[in-house]
Amino acid sequence: MEYQCKLQLGICRDEGAADGGIVVQDCLEMMNNLLRGNPKNQLLFRSSALLSSLLCCKMLAFKP
Repeated sequence: MEYQCKLQLGICRDEGAADGGIVVQDCLEMMNNLLRGNPKNQLLFRSSALLSSLLCCKMLAFKP
């Protein structure tokens, strides 16, 4: 799971992160599917520093 998320984050970065298009959307949706309803994967995601990687790369576009 960790490898898959790292791979998806790498693709998102290569495609332009928050400014990317459908490829970024698909990658984030795939990560969502891995995490949704799976406490074990959620714990691994939080403990592997992938969340901070996601935020540092500005993958999430925060709107006020």
